[in-house]
Amino acid sequence: MAEISRRDNRTIVVFSERESSESGLRPATEYSLSIVRDGIWILTEGRQAQNGAAKDTGAKPAAAGPQETGQKTSHETGPGNGQVNSQGQAQGQKGAIDEAEQKIIGMLRKLPPRDRMEGWFEKKLGEQENRKFAEMLSQGKVIRFKSSEVFRKALYTLPRVPQGQAQKSPEKNFANAERPFHEYTIDKDGFVVVKNEERARHLSDELREKIKGGEIKGTRAFTGEFFIIRTDLLETSEGKALEELKKAKEGTLQEISKSTGLTPTLCRIALEFLKEDGQLIEKRKENYQYIE
Repeated sequence: MAEISRRDNRTIVVFSERESSESGLRPATEYSLSIVRDGIWILTEGRQAQNGAAKDTGAKPAAAGPQETGQKTSHETGPGNGQVNSQGQAQGQKGAIDEAEQKIIGMLRKLPPRDRMEGWFEKKLGEQENRKFAEMLSQGKVIRFKSSEVFRKALYTLPRVPQGQAQKSPEKNFANAERPFHEYTIDKDGFVVVKNEERARHLSDELREKIKGGEIKGTRAFTGEFFIIRTDLLETSEGKALEELKKAKEGTLQEISKSTGLTPTLCRIALEFLKEDGQLIEKRKENYQYIE
């Protein structure tokens, strides 16, 4: 059976060899279990378990580690981590720091606004992660956002790329065409709309690595639809919608869609994310107001 423990305010799970094999996970590896919102959890791959995989029906711990074989583990060679020499020894402590930063960035991209509130978000981090978080704040990698001074506490968010700069970046051209929900695809349209919760979970599993890497974002509308969209397309669409709302102060979905040139569905997805970030409110159905 899986071994579950608590460390630095985190839930750590180590699966047995049989469970790892059946689920496609790496054996003898620690996974951090974090809640995104009610009913949705994230399993983040961490370092190699010190005691090997959890035992199950007599299964033996994993084979010799990297120091004995000279091979690199995924944790040691993951994005942002330090290089490993032929004896598998990490050069310096940079890997652990970068891993903490990537986790914080991932949490800020995925967590709903209530969980990114000042004073509340810090409780979700361990001691080392809180030190890294304070460093990221001082460097401007994380910012405090208040949509109005009437709010006592700010929301933590990631700084947006200026729209002019975003337009200069190479970007894939997606089909900007309105169509029935079931016909949208990530490859052709850059997003999908899912009404079935079970299918949304399957898609999240399929896109797990891209979600973890920040290439894909998802949210659920109050009306029940799941929106899954490429981050580059979302940021461009958000910029266009927000620019129009800043000028008009408020507008309907159809008005914003027409002025931005975005399809109503893509425009609605952008507005849903902006609403979640606290940059606008939906006064009535499909009627939006910019928050000064």
